[in-house]
Amino acid sequence: QSYEKGAGNNRMIGRCLLWSNWRRKSMVQAKLMNFIQEITNDVEVVRKTNDIMYRYHHRKLGEPETHEVNYVHSQPRVYLIGSMCGGTGSGMFVDLAYFFRTQTNQELKLFGTFAVPDTITCNEPARERLAANALAGLIELDYYMTDGTYYNERFPLENRPTESKDKPFDFVNLISTRSIKGQTLGQASVTNEKTLDELANI
Repeated sequence: QSYEKGAGNNRMIGRCLLWSNWRRKSMVQAKLMNFIQEITNDVEVVRKTNDIMYRYHHRKLGEPETHEVNYVHSQPRVYLIGSMCGGTGSGMFVDLAYFFRTQTNQELKLFGTFAVPDTITCNEPARERLAANALAGLIELDYYMTDGTYYNERFPLENRPTESKDKPFDFVNLISTRSIKGQTLGQASVTNEKTLDELANI
């Protein structure tokens, strides 16, 4: 139950929860690998789809079929969505990103979308921890997104450390928890359809 309650706005606890669940019966690693397999398109399906789309496109435009265009591809796209304000997301986002980068044997596009507190939130009483978490997370993100940075970490159950000189994300989107209209994002659980709709319409 303590895991389900989150990290209590403590980034280091958030990271410890990731590694603890990595080894326990929840088997985070196995679930992430299954996730990658599910979103990877079959090469033959991709080839046939591109062929159909190519012929349809050129038939509509009346142009000769002189070259092929990849309308779809088998390269997975992974979106990590979380918050820099608390301890859970900001404590584990870097390790999760590098897991996808190095452990999946897949060339993928990795996108990060993270909520950060605005100046109003940072200045509110009893919100200092949120601002501190976001600052620490952004410093960490900036460090690993800089050319020449080296990631070295031993994942649970691995005999050798995971090493990478690549950036953790191809693209990062930082969003405020308040919209331009002053509406607060994420009042419901992240698993709630309402919050997912809010994220999709940012």
